[in-house]
Amino acid sequence: MYRSTLMTQLQTDLATGNISVSTELPYTAGSDALNIKNMKTLYLGNDEQNITQFQEFLGGNDYDQTETTINAYLSVDAKNPPADLDTRIASITSARSAVANVVSRQCETTTEIESDIITYTFEYTFLTI
Repeated sequence: MYRSTLMTQLQTDLATGNISVSTELPYTAGSDALNIKNMKTLYLGNDEQNITQFQEFLGGNDYDQTETTINAYLSVDAKNPPADLDTRIASITSARSAVANVVSRQCETTTEIESDIITYTFEYTFLTI
């Protein structure tokens, strides 16, 4: 639903520089996470939806709130990160603004360091009513 919009925006925003965007799914090969194997490549997951129904809302009509979550993963070498990493992280986070017709668009970023690898997880969340 929103994955293709995010993908297009991320490919545009990251077209220059040394972080690429994978268009392939899945982002695992067996038990290996491809973002660890192919560092400096952003992997974007599928849309996951959670629908909540509101009854007796706005004049007795039923409405659904749909929360769509998409996770993205990027790993880089902690000892030799890209020089423009902060700018690229900001671009990945702000790509959420490309998704239209939602009441809320957010992106939460978490960071994990393991064995000299920094892994960034971006959780995009979009709400519609």
